[in-house]
Amino acid sequence: MRKRINVMAWVVIVFVWAAPAHAGKLDTLKPDHPRILAHDADFERIAELVKADPLAKRWHAELEAKAQRFIEEPTVVYELRDGKRLLYVSREVLDRVATLGLLYRVEPRQVYLDRIWADMQAAAGFDHWNPSHFLDVAEMAFAFAIAYDWLYDDWAEAQRKTMRDAMIRHALIPGLKAYDDDVWWTRTEINHNQVCNGGLICAALAVGDHEPELVERMLERSIAALPKSMKRYDPDGGYEEGPGYWAYGTTYNAYATHALQSALGNDFGLSSLPGFDVTGDFPVYMTGPTGKVYNFADGDDKNRTSPVMFYLANRFDQAHYAAFAAEHTGASAFALLWYDPSHLQQRLDPVALGAVFHSVGVASVRSSWDDPDAWFVAAKGGRVGYGHSQMDLGSFVLESQGVRWLIDLGHDGYNVPGYFESREGGRRWNFYRNRAEGHNTFVVGDPLKFGDQDYSAKVPIKTTDTTIAMNLSKAYAGQVSRRIELDREAGRVRVVDGFKQDKPTDVWSFFHTRADVAIAKGGKSALLKQGGKQLRVKLIGPDKAAFEHMQARPLPGSPVVKGQANNEGISKLAIRLEGVTDARVEVIFENVE
Repeated sequence: MRKRINVMAWVVIVFVWAAPAHAGKLDTLKPDHPRILAHDADFERIAELVKADPLAKRWHAELEAKAQRFIEEPTVVYELRDGKRLLYVSREVLDRVATLGLLYRVEPRQVYLDRIWADMQAAAGFDHWNPSHFLDVAEMAFAFAIAYDWLYDDWAEAQRKTMRDAMIRHALIPGLKAYDDDVWWTRTEINHNQVCNGGLICAALAVGDHEPELVERMLERSIAALPKSMKRYDPDGGYEEGPGYWAYGTTYNAYATHALQSALGNDFGLSSLPGFDVTGDFPVYMTGPTGKVYNFADGDDKNRTSPVMFYLANRFDQAHYAAFAAEHTGASAFALLWYDPSHLQQRLDPVALGAVFHSVGVASVRSSWDDPDAWFVAAKGGRVGYGHSQMDLGSFVLESQGVRWLIDLGHDGYNVPGYFESREGGRRWNFYRNRAEGHNTFVVGDPLKFGDQDYSAKVPIKTTDTTIAMNLSKAYAGQVSRRIELDREAGRVRVVDGFKQDKPTDVWSFFHTRADVAIAKGGKSALLKQGGKQLRVKLIGPDKAAFEHMQARPLPGSPVVKGQANNEGISKLAIRLEGVTDARVEVIFENVE
């Protein structure tokens, strides 16, 4: 299922990047518009598709309804709604531009064009697009590139000049300055690299024939920077920031590579970098039967697959990516742009019921692809200390009967002071949701220990068709292990944890849930109830252990951060072992019919 890229790919790409600036990336710039992601023929194809294909027709109708709402909404104004970000405004502009722009190309209606222009004129007049949070600039720049390029022939020259000048003044010049000043996002490996450079590349290509020298410089910088984040896909397509940020970063990565190909006929090897061809596997295997994703790191459990899966299906001829996208992606301009119904007509080869992404240290197993009530387990090994990471080594989520029984709490408030102070010893590790005690894993020894887990730990993860195993000893004192086994025949999941300590040590084990929890007398079993379904949890051993029901709150003596989430509606099953030197804990989860 997973194709491998020639090991020489990195060498070839490095050689291309090493070429001098005068090589002239703009030499092959398509002179006509549109050239960013689409040509006239693409819009003609879409116009026919929405008449004949049921899915495309439904999306088109949904976009038309959305467009009517956009027409009635007020023109954007400059506002930092959370005190820091213009991003919400940038995204509103992009959503309107993409939706109304594509609809206009299918059926030209002056009201669509006028509504786009109202936002273009307003945002062009902003003093800046908030370069202190450069994602805001990137998304606004992409919106302007689409409006300018897709509708080029319908704008008066004065309108084109207004949009061109805005892209140059508010995006390309600040982007080059950021590179000159070595601003962190220009060299980071996280999603900011992909989004910022993706937006800048599209804006640069839109105005390339008017500011060729500036655009050449911008393209050189951005094309050279993208592999710093794309190397994280190598070798198996995983994404350390989780499925939500995968969708964000990978979507802008696709905008960049597709725009380079459509405008220049060359993406300079970016889409051929190792692991990018199989990265569509990551959201597939991180999504449970409920449609929720495994939201490790700073994510939530909403599926944000995005239409990028259609792009990946087209680029790498992976029909099952398109099938997944058709099920999980809503209506959007880019879904229609990248959608090829022929992929849905292909016979799909059987897909394995489990996968491991060693580059990230996550894995999943399930009992079925077709049963909405199937068992699903996804677990986290890997490391701490990267962007958006949490101390979640050994944690996992669990689904059955169409219910997510064991959850990951996800991120806390991004604007709470200290949340992104993620160096070793930083305030980030005082937040309950970022600590091990806020996950379905362990606290070994003193709960006051910094972060509950070793900041520098790297935990390998091993799988078979039915098991996920992790040696967590590098994350804790002594020897700690976890093995999760899915028994498809019996319809249950067994979790076996091992602890060996040099001296008597207290150990906590936690299972967070939104379910109602009832613990049986003696504490050896618990019944979880949620959505009219029931799950029994049995504590098989050790003999002296018992379940406790606790609120999702810090342990006594743990840090308490002012302004952090109160986790209302979430509780946890807990197991406390006192004075452990050698212990084996076994827990079984089984459905109650």
